[in-house]
This record gives sequence, structure tokens and C-alpha cells, in this order.
Amino acid sequence: NLSSYVYFDYGASHFNGFTHKFRIKATGASGNNGIAYCWGLSNVVGTLYNGANIKVTVNIGYNAGVYTLYATGYNNTTIYASSSHGVTVGVSYYVEVIHAAGSNVVTVNVYTDSAYSVLAFTLTLNHANNNTTWRYLYVMSSANVSIASTISIESGDYIIS
Repeated sequence: NLSSYVYFDYGASHFNGFTHKFRIKATGASGNNGIAYCWGLSNVVGTLYNGANIKVTVNIGYNAGVYTLYATGYNNTTIYASSSHGVTVGVSYYVEVIHAAGSNVVTVNVYTDSAYSVLAFTLTLNHANNNTTWRYLYVMSSANVSIASTISIESGDYIIS
């Protein structure tokens, strides 16, 4: 029943064109509608689930025995773009998030190897709200949303450029 997050302040308008890489693995869950954010960019400090501003996120969700990796763009709490693909519990995925400066597109490439050479799937967010700059990088965020559910993940090996 706690909200928590880990972020770093890179300074105003720092992220305007980037490639970020990291490893993610779902390790278990219970209940329904569990969400664990493993990456995000925002311009305000707070949970990625319900923070106010335009933000882009990558998270793993769990519902009715199914694990799903999501790339999502939010304007406050309203989803303006989302793309998803099923993932397998206990399997490590290597995620590459790409945004060209001035672009409306955020691309999330998901690989099955640490060399980022075996592409499993790609998620794409295409919306005018993505043509922005961000200040805060999040490597973890969870929110107490009063639902009896849990989800456990492992993440690491973040490469920020």
C-alpha cells in the first residue's frame, strides 16, 4: 500500500533525443491489474502512474495470469498513446528506448539477449505530445491504487545516452 519511485534530475529540457537501454524481468505477481514501471521520463516529480504532465513510460503489467510489457504516453493521467506485447515471467528482456530530437515517435525495441542483437518485438508511440523535452529520468515507480495486487520485477544495467 505504498507509492514509491526512484528518479534523477538531469535538469530542464535535458532529454531531447536519446537512446536508453536496460534489462527487465518479471519475477512474480498476484491479484489482478498489477503495474511496475521500470523506466520513464517526466517533467515533474511523483509517481508515474498518476503524476501531472506529459510523460512516457515502460512498465510490466499483470492481469489474470498474463504478463504484458507496455510503452505508454500520458498527458496527466490520460493515455494518449500505448503499445503492448506479452512477456514471459522469469525471462530477461533487454529494452532500448529511442527518441530522435524533435520527433513525434518513441520506439521501444525489445531484445532477448544482452548484446541487443536478437529483436523479439518493437513497440511504437506516435503522437505530437512526444515532441517535447524531459527533465526527470525514472528507473522505478509504483503507486498505491487500492487494488489487492502485487508484481515483482528485476531491472538494471541502465545505459543512458
